[in-house]
Amino acid sequence: MGVTQREPLHKSAEYQAKLEQALDYATQQLSRKEVKVTPAEIRAAIEAAYLKAQAPAVK
Repeated sequence: MGVTQREPLHKSAEYQAKLEQALDYATQQLSRKEVKVTPAEIRAAIEAAYLKAQAPAVK
């Protein structure tokens, strides 16, 4: 499935599916270690990391 120019990658169905998998995995792992964090906090951290990785390097 390709991404059109009108659809940013972070809104693609593929990105959303991978994000949901990451959220599920992180929630399970953190729960096992009794770390209390909301799914919204996990989502924000994952999205921030994605955006940081996509940003051009600053020289």
